[in-house]
Amino acid sequence: SLVLQQMSGHIRSGCMTALMGPSGSGKSTLLNCITGKLTSPTHITGKCFLRYSLDSSSVCETRIGFVPQKDSLYTRFTIFETLVFACKLNNPSWSVSEQQSHIDSTLKSLDLTDQKHFSLSKLSGGQLKRVSIATELVSNPAILILDEPTSGLDSDSAERLIHLLKNISNTTESPAILATIHSPSYEIFSTFDDIILLSKNGYN
Repeated sequence: SLVLQQMSGHIRSGCMTALMGPSGSGKSTLLNCITGKLTSPTHITGKCFLRYSLDSSSVCETRIGFVPQKDSLYTRFTIFETLVFACKLNNPSWSVSEQQSHIDSTLKSLDLTDQKHFSLSKLSGGQLKRVSIATELVSNPAILILDEPTSGLDSDSAERLIHLLKNISNTTESPAILATIHSPSYEIFSTFDDIILLSKNGYN
């Protein structure tokens, strides 16, 4: 049977969009299609389009950051070491000073500056999630996709994380943010700018 049917929608730079729907409605499948993780031409049809301003210089260098539901980090590193590795890997042409400046701004945007020399093995679940997001942000993505970013977090940590993402979406040249959210509180729900809602049979 088809998981997703007649899907359409859009996300905008500078905005946070929530992807919602009951279990089994195809939220994770949709994210995998958008990010290219599902590519079988036999089972998948459809197109994704990117629109830029006429003076954009980054059309050919579009980056999509993806933060999975389960964090996958090397816990023997510190936060700073983790971001240095990610930044060097994704931005090899940048100078050391450019990399350092971008890492510092990313740490600040996710409220991790004071903990940057902490080992990942000592962090809380909320802090680990913010580090996972930071490793994607240092690559300067045009689109940031998060699969259940509040999963496993207490209500305070979840609200703090969503508000930090909202602040990031309000910055200059901010990425378009798309996040799957399950049973959000009113405080979290009201933070999003747009909503894509899937029904149980895969329609929206």
